[in-house]
Amino acid sequence: MENKNIYYKLTKRDLGKIKKIEEITLTDYEVKNDLISIDNLYTALLDLLCEYNVLNEKYNDLENDLNDNYEKKNIDLYEEYGVNENDYH
Repeated sequence: MENKNIYYKLTKRDLGKIKKIEEITLTDYEVKNDLISIDNLYTALLDLLCEYNVLNEKYNDLENDLNDNYEKKNIDLYEEYGVNENDYH
């Protein structure tokens, strides 16, 4: 049986988004003459979703680490701007 792919014609805007997805996922989705197969388009979306999930998990881990290991400290206004309080009295 012959494999018949269905292709989607990309607009310039769509093409830019696919190129960005290729940069993020480090994958070539075989765009030729502004056409991408539906299978590759589907794969690009799944890959992007996977990247999102990985980054979201890393973000949540970092946020939890900050909440668990660092206490919020109020910084003195003088310290915040790097000046000596005695210079103004």
